[in-house]
Amino acid sequence: MNKNMKKVFTIALLLCSAVLTQAETYTLKACIDTAIHRNLQVKQKDMAREQQAILYNQARMNLLPSVSAGVGQSWVFGRSTGADNITRSQNSSNTNFNIAANLTLFDGLKMKFAIDEAKANMLASEADIRALEQTIELNINSIYLQVLQQKEYISIALQKIEDTEQKIEKTESQISEGKLAEGEIYALRAQLASEQLELTQAQNEHQLLLLDLAQAMDMDYSADFDIAPEDTTLISEQLIPSNEEVYTEALKNRAEIKVAEQQLKAAETALKSAKANYSPTLSAGVNFGTGYYHIAGADNTSFGKQMGDNLSTNVGLNLTIPIFDRLQTHNNIRSKKISIEQQNLQIEQIKQELKKQIDQAWLSAKAAQAQLYSAMQSAKTTQEALRYEENKYENGKSSYYAYSEAKNKHSQSLNSLAGAKYNFLFKIKVLEYYMAQ
Repeated sequence: MNKNMKKVFTIALLLCSAVLTQAETYTLKACIDTAIHRNLQVKQKDMAREQQAILYNQARMNLLPSVSAGVGQSWVFGRSTGADNITRSQNSSNTNFNIAANLTLFDGLKMKFAIDEAKANMLASEADIRALEQTIELNINSIYLQVLQQKEYISIALQKIEDTEQKIEKTESQISEGKLAEGEIYALRAQLASEQLELTQAQNEHQLLLLDLAQAMDMDYSADFDIAPEDTTLISEQLIPSNEEVYTEALKNRAEIKVAEQQLKAAETALKSAKANYSPTLSAGVNFGTGYYHIAGADNTSFGKQMGDNLSTNVGLNLTIPIFDRLQTHNNIRSKKISIEQQNLQIEQIKQELKKQIDQAWLSAKAAQAQLYSAMQSAKTTQEALRYEENKYENGKSSYYAYSEAKNKHSQSLNSLAGAKYNFLFKIKVLEYYMAQ
């Protein structure tokens, strides 16, 4: 019966492998790209960025002159004035055409400051998107590594089952040959049942983590969803940068700092724009116009001739000097200065929080590295102990229980090693998250 169970189990593994080869496999990069592409918050922030880009473009276009055209039609009943400026007691109609252009020559550089402010807001919006993408990337990294860790737990459980099945097969052969008592097989079968339960639990947890990953990617979960393995063979040789190095890179690269810096730049430019309201404004305008007059009962000149005769051009300059605006400009400047102070404090607070987070992440990485080294040593020593107990058990010099205890300790050390390895790998990812551009 045990041989049949082994055959069934082997067939199941082969079928599982066949399914996995056809599965929809995602690399870590593909998971991150998909999560960012599908994330609704990213899409919302991207729309906000597009709005800021429109405002920036409009601020630049405000430097150009404005041009407008108009046409008007009026009717006068009773006394009316004609093109000759003579008033008559006759009904008349008047058709006017005009084209006007206006250009601001000087406004205290308000339009220039408006362009700079709009650009800073646009860049802040772009950095805000990147900050969200970095958070998504770290979250995907966390779940992805948990899935890989669970895969390793499954691999360890499968190896334990295979070893136990081999022991059962060998023990059954020895019992049939009369070399061992029949009672020796019961403990092995109990051990196999316990290991199969452990495997089932690991597989269930693996599926739940895959579900978490699919949901983090905003995807519909399916049984074909799986991830590609990562090379972790050199993880123990991974170097940890110093916390000062991480902090220095973070000050240059962190998106939330770039957001705050661009917001500060926008606030400083807004202050300059507010001060420019004290400055006079000089604008120029030009107007081209003509018209057609028709007086009832009079001998009216033709439409075409009047359009040429009545053509006029008006060019003018307009200077506006602010004198008193009920202290609006003064109070607006005070408000902008407070906004700058608040933004400076915001930047300092971000830097302080960042320093605390990096120090904690760095110490966690150092602790995880030490734990990894300890787990590697533990796995090595328990493997030697297991080999020793197995040899004694095979030669009848030790009980099954001593062998089983050594096997369980080695299995636990392998699980601890897998956990320590992926925990350390994630801690490194956290430090890279703070240093990432």
